[in-house]
Amino acid sequence: ENVSRSLTAEELAFFNEDFFKQPYKTQFLTSLYDQPEDIDLFQLLYNGTDIPETITEDERQRVINVGYGGTDPKLDLTKITYDHMTRFLRENTGYSGENPGVGLEKFTWLGTYNAYYHFHGDTNTEPVTFTAGTRDGDLIHLYYDGTVSHGEDVLFDSLHLTLQERPEGGYWFVSNQLTESLPTAYPSWEPELVIPLDDAQPYTAPAVEL
Repeated sequence: ENVSRSLTAEELAFFNEDFFKQPYKTQFLTSLYDQPEDIDLFQLLYNGTDIPETITEDERQRVINVGYGGTDPKLDLTKITYDHMTRFLRENTGYSGENPGVGLEKFTWLGTYNAYYHFHGDTNTEPVTFTAGTRDGDLIHLYYDGTVSHGEDVLFDSLHLTLQERPEGGYWFVSNQLTESLPTAYPSWEPELVIPLDDAQPYTAPAVEL
């Protein structure tokens, strides 16, 4: 029987200092989703995937003509091939990525290259700090304050991320949801700053025979 328990300080530190320091992991914190199929792929793939892509000058010009009215934004161009996108989803969520749809309409699609494109000069990710977590069988629940996109809205709120431990090691992203209360590893009560000594008795050291 699985018993829910709080993460130890060492386990929480692993996610704060190790797991989410890996490239592209924080991209899974950029939107709200109840299951991997609901992830906003525009937010997730805003900075690309962990596989570098090659873009030719002809390819870049086609993106400008098709998606930007022939005007060069003069920004960095991100490319995500369909095959790399589905592999990225499968390895990080367990979801095959077949027929994904949420958010892809915001990219420029070139069928000739079987790829999605997006000009941008910034990033949509930011570091977060998980303040508490629990483990329930192979599920890890992590709690944090962060900024997420939800449709046309950008929210800064308390969030609950769920990961699932993979059989071969590592973790899949399961969901990223709003939470009404944010657990913390620290006590919610205010510590006593003054200890009353009204009832304290003076201490007399026992006699010592020399």
